[in-house]
Amino acid sequence: MSDKASEMFWDSFTIAGSICIECACGRTHFSRQEDAGTWEEGELEGLLQKEQEKPDRYIGTDDDSVATASIQGVPICYGCPCGTAAKYERFIIDNESEIIEYLKAKSEAKRKEADATASHLASLVGSLPHRRTVLDATKMCRPGDEPLA
Repeated sequence: MSDKASEMFWDSFTIAGSICIECACGRTHFSRQEDAGTWEEGELEGLLQKEQEKPDRYIGTDDDSVATASIQGVPICYGCPCGTAAKYERFIIDNESEIIEYLKAKSEAKRKEADATASHLASLVGSLPHRRTVLDATKMCRPGDEPLA
């Protein structure tokens, strides 16, 4: 298995983009574009300098943002060499049958809960007193108009 997650994984899990974000592994990813967002005074220049000094720790992109997934509240950056996204994808693939069964059971439980809620609401509506209102079309006019008779 590759140390990179598939595009299908990223299409499913990407939730945000940022001009600068730290991946779960501790690497800082950032856009090299000055007009990509709001930078603090000297922030981009500092990141560019750090990228020169520690290219494995500070990773710049020419895109206007860094795509990020959040799994268990942990940010994972697109293209990060750490392979964290690939590890999560491998877990999903390796446990596909179990995950499918779990999601089926979860879906069925939610359907039953929704059915019970709908049934309860229907019983509440059924117990309300019903009033039938009959409108007399001959009386439906503005003041000063002739009745529609």
